Amino acid sequence: MMSSKVIVNIFSSLLLFTQIVYGVEESCYSLNLLSSNKDFCDRQEVLVEGEVKNLKFDVSAKGNKYTTFNFKEGNETFTVFSYNYLPVAEKDIVKVKGTYFTDYAYEVYTFPNQINTQPSDVVVLKARRLVIGMYGGASLFILLLAGALLLLKKNREKAKRKVKYDKGYEFEKYAIPLFEEKHWQLESITPDISSEVGRRVKSDSDPDIIVKNKIKQLKFALECKFRAGFSSHNDGKKSLKWAEDYQIKHYSKFEEENDIPVYILLGIGNPEKPERTFLIPLKAIKQRTYFYEDYIQQFERGVNEPFRLEGNWLK
Repeated sequence: MMSSKVIVNIFSSLLLFTQIVYGVEESCYSLNLLSSNKDFCDRQEVLVEGEVKNLKFDVSAKGNKYTTFNFKEGNETFTVFSYNYLPVAEKDIVKVKGTYFTDYAYEVYTFPNQINTQPSDVVVLKARRLVIGMYGGASLFILLLAGALLLLKKNREKAKRKVKYDKGYEFEKYAIPLFEEKHWQLESITPDISSEVGRRVKSDSDPDIIVKNKIKQLKFALECKFRAGFSSHNDGKKSLKWAEDYQIKHYSKFEEENDIPVYILLGIGNPEKPERTFLIPLKAIKQRTYFYEDYIQQFERGVNEPFRLEGNWLK
């Protein structure tokens, strides 16, 4: 009678033979195998080595530090994500243990080829930054100082974006009650999730609010823009910049693809209680990134006036 050890060896040999015949090893312990077995490795532990590319240290809108970088394997790009700052540098060779997702879900959004890890599961195998030591301690100090200053600048920019986001959010909260429930149904409100995940989410560029009139069943999209005030010019005119070119193009594309009229609600003064508001149809903007006060006065409305429907126009 064969011993259990012999049976195990025979079984292992048969398994290896099967893998050789079919040309695929069901394993998640290298970038090459992960690339070949993505479905098999989905939501499984992986252990991979690679060169750090596109390294980013950042801070979320909630103040959470996080690190992202990429691994390249053929035509595949894998994103490594970890909270806190990892002790790695661009072009380091590192080993990462984590959980792989073919599509990582965050609320209603998905991100492809993501490996979620933590600082204790990232090991630097070959540190490129050690080579810098050949150029002397002064060079290393300068590099570290430059990195610290860059991180400080990014943190300040992140804080500014958060203040801007908070004001925009307060202005949206002001606008929503003006759509009285007896006349309007809130179809959707676009969350700003890009700043939280540290990556651009396409839908964040959509208009902020979509509503439907309960009587006529007509839908409208509203993009809320808050500004502190107008800037004065030497000719006596006043203007303000309300958007970038690419944003206007995105709103126009959204309007065309979804067949929903887009309006810009511009608030001036205090986001929670604006001094003036203007409701401007996107079609009346004609790719203007700046608004002149004398032009948009025709679209001014009462700051506490509920939204209403006149014909097929939002007023």
